[in-house]
Amino acid sequence: MGGRVAPAVSQCGVRTRSSPAAWVILTTVLVGVLYPALVLHRVVAPEASLRGQAPWRAQWGPFPSPPPEQVRAATELGTRLSLLERDLVGLAVWNPWVGGGRPGWLASAREGGAPLPLLAVLLARPGHAWTGLIALQVTASFLSCLWMLRRFHLEPWPAAIGAMCYALSGPVASHWLDWQGSALALGPLAVAVAAGAARRGLAHSLARWALVLAVLGLCGPSVAPFVALAAAVAVLRGDGRAPASRALVALLLGGTVAGAVLAPRAWLLAVGREPGAPVLSGSTEPRLAGLARVVLPPPQLDPAAPPAAQRAADGRGFVGLGALALAAIGLLAGPVRPRAIWGGALLVALGASLAPDAWLRGVGLAQRPLGIVALAAATLTAFGVGRLLRGLDEPSRSPVALALAGLLLWSLLPVAARHIPYATPSEAALPAPLPPASSPADGRIVGLLGCLPPDVGAAAGLPDVRASFFDGEPRYAALLGAGSGGTISVTRALAPSAALLGIRTLVEPLPVRVVSGEAFSRVEIADVIGSGDAAGLRRYTLRLDAGACRLGLPTWCELTGGPWLQIGRQLVALAADPALAAESDQWRWFGVPVVTGPTAAELVLAAGAPSVLPVALDHSGLRLISEAGGARVWAWEQASAFASLTWPPGDTQPRADRCPGAVAIREAATDRLAFDVTASGPCTVLVQVKYRPALWQARVNGQAAQVLPCAEVWSCVPVSRGASTLELSARLPWVVKALALSGLLAIAGLAWVGRKT
Repeated sequence: MGGRVAPAVSQCGVRTRSSPAAWVILTTVLVGVLYPALVLHRVVAPEASLRGQAPWRAQWGPFPSPPPEQVRAATELGTRLSLLERDLVGLAVWNPWVGGGRPGWLASAREGGAPLPLLAVLLARPGHAWTGLIALQVTASFLSCLWMLRRFHLEPWPAAIGAMCYALSGPVASHWLDWQGSALALGPLAVAVAAGAARRGLAHSLARWALVLAVLGLCGPSVAPFVALAAAVAVLRGDGRAPASRALVALLLGGTVAGAVLAPRAWLLAVGREPGAPVLSGSTEPRLAGLARVVLPPPQLDPAAPPAAQRAADGRGFVGLGALALAAIGLLAGPVRPRAIWGGALLVALGASLAPDAWLRGVGLAQRPLGIVALAAATLTAFGVGRLLRGLDEPSRSPVALALAGLLLWSLLPVAARHIPYATPSEAALPAPLPPASSPADGRIVGLLGCLPPDVGAAAGLPDVRASFFDGEPRYAALLGAGSGGTISVTRALAPSAALLGIRTLVEPLPVRVVSGEAFSRVEIADVIGSGDAAGLRRYTLRLDAGACRLGLPTWCELTGGPWLQIGRQLVALAADPALAAESDQWRWFGVPVVTGPTAAELVLAAGAPSVLPVALDHSGLRLISEAGGARVWAWEQASAFASLTWPPGDTQPRADRCPGAVAIREAATDRLAFDVTASGPCTVLVQVKYRPALWQARVNGQAAQVLPCAEVWSCVPVSRGASTLELSARLPWVVKALALSGLLAIAGLAWVGRKT
């Protein structure tokens, strides 16, 4: 690495020496972070940390409480990665698996639409998306910061060391497992564009700004501080090659072109909200507690507590004592203009990071700019390293730089990588209590008492009515009655309003039996009078209402035969039902066939049964599907069907609950639904797809049809008498697609014009 090297012209117009410094440091960082994956055959798997929660805790025995950041990763970005691996194209516009349905990754980085998660899904092998994402984020943050530092005329070794400090800093490493990681990894690109000299004219600068802003726009609102810093650098650089006014014009015009590229995202954000829903501000980052503070292990938390109530250890502000010492040297002895820019950026970012939440909300900041703190500290560190190496002769520079890099890596890497959740491939995926659903229309689940945190079921193909957040969905959230982090009580899950949401499956952890206790509290007990028949059997007249699922007989009643249930001409032998066996030892329970409405029936017992018999009837509609794997799984018959016939909205005539007819699901994809409808008169098909009239288009028998709001949050489509075919599709308008394509063509054209100029 020492000795003579060939000169080369850098992108910023200064002559530098080629050096393997960047690749040596980057390779070392990647090996240090990914050592378990490269050598021990492990994979990054936040989902494996959920083994310490119900219901998986009962399968593997006692485990420590999982760190909150790993729970959030498993329930938010982890489910998105799993879904994207199964259906990348269909989920782009609409995601029916999470929270009852919402716009897909084209609309939000939080839904998995950030550049690096998408790239990880495309490039990584099945089951290694998380590992690929960590590798991409480390590489992207290092190279983007390196490019930025080289634009400030730094030599290869100082620039590589500064980039390493940024890639391993707390604000960057703490977001490796969430959707904001792309913003922090790619944010320095904006500053790199602002720092570069526009030697090829306005067109070339505009193309670079447009491309970078389009990429950063996919990362979500977390990139806003980086864009603001880039604008300040463009104004303050004063290098004499281009006036600040031209730099700002290029920034504004580039932003306009980038907006055209991001048109699908902007359109989906606008139409994907509930009509009339207020705009909710984002959550703030935790307060900065000290730049050089080492992260302490998180406290032992209650596994049954909802993830949102578990606070993570605050290590976001960590940059390391060694980096701070070098940053101080850079601030005191670095180049005058750059150190003024970065010293001011560090001061402003620190002030915003330490300011009270009320002040931040007052100035419109959604989160604390800790990424800018890390970037400014890393840049000043690079200037400090450059100052130390400046007084050394050529043969001594590389060994000294290697020693500095090694010491900094020794202090930063353990803190940055200590919370990466590695597991064996067999432990990476948790077995779901239910088999994967075949389509979004198979009914939705809800995990009770912290069992199955929100969005986890989506990774197994089980649509969950809950979600980890309900941005822009206040009406749906109120109807669900979910608490912080998507928690929902048993009573609320069994309320009539929840039935409208299609909750067909409830999962509760063992050994608690809250659902059966709720069902037992609704049991009705009545004395029925029996009479003998010609065959010598005793018959008792019963009335079964909708939701009747089990029948109880007192234990003192000896059964020498039966029981049977006569419904019409059908005589059914009742099988034992263990769902309520633990609630009382005075009753024996038997399952009842499904009935859809008030039904007359007869309980048939063998001769010798008493003439007056107490009978307990459970009309809760809760049937126990399975009791294994640390969970009890219930099916709730009261849940509304995914698609059903109803009367037109506004019809005030007294009618039956349902319009006569039937609806059969022909196709149920993530962004397209098809139904075969048979109606005895003018009716409306209620479909449990959130009412978004600009996004969802309906066609009845091939003709465009109107989509109407009904049942609080769902969609209805009128159909005429007879047989019809109904199709619903979530599509982007051709105008939005054309606008995005024109933006891409504009960037390519501007780059070509700048190249020719």
